[in-house]
Amino acid sequence: MIFEPVTGISFPPPDPGTCATIELGISILEAIANCTAIHLHRGGYLAGEHEKQEVLAAYRSHLAVSAPGAKENDFVLFLADYQALKHAIGRDGEIKRIHKILQRQIYERIHYWSLGNLSDPSHALYVQCPSVRVACELLVCPAICANDDIVHVAALNPFAGLVAAEWIRNDAGQIRFGEQPFVFLLMVEFAAWTTLHKRHFAL
Repeated sequence: MIFEPVTGISFPPPDPGTCATIELGISILEAIANCTAIHLHRGGYLAGEHEKQEVLAAYRSHLAVSAPGAKENDFVLFLADYQALKHAIGRDGEIKRIHKILQRQIYERIHYWSLGNLSDPSHALYVQCPSVRVACELLVCPAICANDDIVHVAALNPFAGLVAAEWIRNDAGQIRFGEQPFVFLLMVEFAAWTTLHKRHFAL
């Protein structure tokens, strides 16, 4: 069983290439959304329990019809678009508000990247461990190899990034006979994340 301690999300190691993996990815995305909404509610972003449940219900409906791996499956992006219909600051403004709150909630576990696009030599990792690409695509978190032993996970939603990091440690560790890479989480700006997502997954 794979367990991510900050979110409390656990799941069995998936079998890449099966429908069950996609179903598992959706269930994990729903759990990540719930975790994210709880922290945003604590930070004052979502006004009350009714609004939180309303957003989560809309997100579940979205996942039921969305293509696996679509960038719109990221809960932070979905929530920003959802809230932008009500407020005047638009998608980018909503994402910045969300990031500020989440960064305060789990500041000790994430690094914030705001220096433009990231270089992304990731293909060797995806070739060596195809299940890592499956995980990163389903959770909408591109992986960037710094070297053979260090991987950065670029996330719009840091909670998705934490789960993706644990998934990568497990899968890459199995391929490397128990030797897990060091995996670090980067919460990135929307433009840089969108560029990485397009390069990695071409959606």
